[in-house]
Amino acid sequence: MAMNRLGFNNGQLTTDNEQPLKSPTLHVSARLATMMKDESQTLLEFPCDFPIKAMGPQIPEFRERVIEILQTHLELDEARLSERPSSNGRYLAITYVARAESQDQLDAIYRELTACELVAMAL
Repeated sequence: MAMNRLGFNNGQLTTDNEQPLKSPTLHVSARLATMMKDESQTLLEFPCDFPIKAMGPQIPEFRERVIEILQTHLELDEARLSERPSSNGRYLAITYVARAESQDQLDAIYRELTACELVAMAL
């Protein structure tokens, strides 16, 4: 099953085939992410708690890979990790409330999550 990757084109969130997404929630998230690319415009004060969410197929490999990516960048605390399956049970959302030390750290996590073939979406 091929999954679309998200990107930006002319300030608009698009899929890998350059089709604009219409979801207002994703559009707002994309605008916030664009604003945060520039350190001088970040809305966060570091260190801070920051929720990281990854969604993908409900298979053991997805969970293992997301946790492996997070452990590369963070000291994981299982109490800060939560999982929620989709209503039909096909997908899994994993949320981790990270203690982020910098914007660069968050950017590195998101780059690695979005590069992972099992991650359908990272927020």
